[in-house]
Amino acid sequence: MQPDPTQEIVDALEAARVSEDVRVLIARYGYDVVAPLWQYVNPAQRGALALARNFDGVIVHELSTQPGQPDPL
Repeated sequence: MQPDPTQEIVDALEAARVSEDVRVLIARYGYDVVAPLWQYVNPAQRGALALARNFDGVIVHELSTQPGQPDPL
């Protein structure tokens, strides 16, 4: 019996940086499995991914390169 990939998929959606990351998940697990899990993704992350998709951008999860360093932006 294989473990349920639900939490793994949600974690991967939250860690996604570009829309291609989401496409990979859909290709691996199928749209019908991935789509309902969006409800468990942090709303801010869902919004960030929507912006990235619409503007062909990249999600920045950490603003500073090292903890304690000033933000590069």
